[in-house]
Amino acid sequence: MKLHQILLLHIATSILALFPSPIYAQKMMYQDSIEIVVHRGANHIAPENTIPSALAALEHGAGWIEVDVRKSKDNILYNLHDETLDRTTNGKGPIQDMLSKDIEKLDAGSWFSSRFTGIHVPRIAEMLDTLQGKAHIFFDVKRGTPIKDLVILVRQKGYENKSFFWFADSEMLKEFIRIAPEMKIKVNASNIVALKKWMKICAAVKTSAWAACSS
Repeated sequence: MKLHQILLLHIATSILALFPSPIYAQKMMYQDSIEIVVHRGANHIAPENTIPSALAALEHGAGWIEVDVRKSKDNILYNLHDETLDRTTNGKGPIQDMLSKDIEKLDAGSWFSSRFTGIHVPRIAEMLDTLQGKAHIFFDVKRGTPIKDLVILVRQKGYENKSFFWFADSEMLKEFIRIAPEMKIKVNASNIVALKKWMKICAAVKTSAWAACSS
């Protein structure tokens, strides 16, 4: 069975050690196929997790933009790394305790530089619209995110085949695979045993999802 939804990015073994020189290794491994995934956008150039940081990353050659998915009190999905608004906005407290109408009044830029005063916390939908046709998306899905709502949004925006997903919560990961078995996920595995474990989990959940759909 082809488990095409597994996208393994973290392997502890260094493949470069197998080759006699870095130049030869580069030619053998990459052949101009390197893809750049940017964490929180170009966060040394513009405020992290904002539209300006994403666009700056594209200007510097990124092909994938990472977004951190968190929900508001009224279940609107936003791009915010921390659980709370304190560090990167002029707001206070957990984002999940605040309504979207209040989140969108916050300043998410002046903490970084006065040049970005007035930049807002972007909705995930806004990020997808802005990056449509320009980049693929790496979704870091935080605890508490409504999985069904995220999957619906990804499909509505046409990102099913232009994205992959990471879950720190294994139960959320399993729910995601059941709902969207065709989409790609990222797992962390430091050895072959761990990789096989994830392949087994994904195969079992995916088979169960297919059975439910066909029954």
